[in-house]
Amino acid sequence: MATYGNLENNFNTTIKSYKDEFKMSEGHIQLYKDINEIQRPSRGKGQVTLINEIITWVSEAYGDDVKIDYDEVNTNLYLTKGKSDKGYPCMVGHLDTVHKEVPNLEVIVKGDRFFAISDEGQCGGCGDDGNAIWASLRMLEEIDVLKVAFFSDEEIGCVGSGNAKMIFFEDVNFCIQLDRRGNTDIINDAAGTKITTPEFEEKLKELINSKPSYDFKFANGSITDVKKLRNNGMEVASINLCAGYYNAHQKTEYTCISDLERSYQFAKDFISLNKETRFEFAKLKTDPNEFKPKSKKLLLDEDVIEYMFVGGEGDGLEQITTPFSDDTVDFLERMGMVADDFWMGYFYSTVKANKKKLGIKNTAKQTSLSFDCDHKYIHDIMNSTRDKPMYYCSKCGREVDQVSKNHWLSHKMDI
Repeated sequence: MATYGNLENNFNTTIKSYKDEFKMSEGHIQLYKDINEIQRPSRGKGQVTLINEIITWVSEAYGDDVKIDYDEVNTNLYLTKGKSDKGYPCMVGHLDTVHKEVPNLEVIVKGDRFFAISDEGQCGGCGDDGNAIWASLRMLEEIDVLKVAFFSDEEIGCVGSGNAKMIFFEDVNFCIQLDRRGNTDIINDAAGTKITTPEFEEKLKELINSKPSYDFKFANGSITDVKKLRNNGMEVASINLCAGYYNAHQKTEYTCISDLERSYQFAKDFISLNKETRFEFAKLKTDPNEFKPKSKKLLLDEDVIEYMFVGGEGDGLEQITTPFSDDTVDFLERMGMVADDFWMGYFYSTVKANKKKLGIKNTAKQTSLSFDCDHKYIHDIMNSTRDKPMYYCSKCGREVDQVSKNHWLSHKMDI
């Protein structure tokens, strides 16, 4: 085993510390080590190994008090503790990490930090998203009525949550996932998808204001499982809460123990206060199945295209505020989306589909224009932080994962 020596340069010592107020018990420290010493790269067998360990732990600890549903096809695990006719709070986490397997990984506790070392030196594995697995299993221990969902392969496109059993969430009141770096953020907008409701945020603010050390703030974040569940049609609010990890996806990844404990206690307090309250999204005033643009044209104007493609070559982009028509902005807002977060991918796909007519020789990015959807008026919306585009139907708002070139061509619209 390699010695870790002095790693202080890998740790952020400027962050606000909560170590004097939030301390983790020895038993929960051991639970953390047991989880994160199982290496779980995406697509790897380690995810199954962890699921089998969780099933063993839960079966031994709770017996028939916790219902276990293991989806072996999609490598997802669903747990239900207790019986309730008033709905369940739900904890969510993902099983995989971005890190490759290394020889003899060990989780080290030094001061207020968890980090991992191997024969190759410091390595990743203490953070994203083992922290959510730990928090969820501990919550199962301390909350009488609870649902838990663990998903596979989030790091390669939310594969597991994309194939979630949505019936599991029909009696869920709200979801909490700990998959945000640092110690400040409560993500209420994930990659352009609004995942909270006003009522949910008000209750969160009440808890924030109840204790000085709960000085969290709302923020926009990237894609994770709770966002995917909302896109799948989950009708209740969720958050992605900061989990106290730093240097995410790097060999120097580590977790601040007191930060993780603080976020856990915040989540537990919120569940204890609100576990029987269902925070459901309001129904759209206008049925999205009845929505149609005022004109049968792609909703990006030629003058916008000319403005953004300097010289017509596609390599002189200039960002403007919202290159969507009012019709499109109205639609996005009613679907809980923010136009500014989505325009870039839509812009590229629009231009690519019509570049010959517009006299544009090439575009700066390539995206597929193939869809599998029963509606016309398709938007191609891409999160620029990911390699894989995300597609939505502008009529029903549903995220479209499969592609069909013939379908796109049959509904192609002229600009």
